[in-house]
Amino acid sequence: MLAVVVAAVPLYVFYKNVYPVPDYPLNLMPWIFLGLVALGMAWYTVLRLREPEIVEEVGTFEEQPVAPHAVEGRHATGTTPDDPLLGRR
Repeated sequence: MLAVVVAAVPLYVFYKNVYPVPDYPLNLMPWIFLGLVALGMAWYTVLRLREPEIVEEVGTFEEQPVAPHAVEGRHATGTTPDDPLLGRR
């Protein structure tokens, strides 16, 4: 039910921006926005078809995680056991 409400709210806002028709140049704004959204979706579709590996990497990190024990003599925070910031020597 919440998904329906979340989807309906932007549609209502869009509707209120096009009806009643606002004065020029504000009457062009919603259509320019929709054109840009359509352009972005078309670009994404072309990219997805031509180079799917790029689309698969969206939202991922290039770095490989390093296990805390991988570096000898260091704590998980990257400090050494005798680090003065830890208050120990």
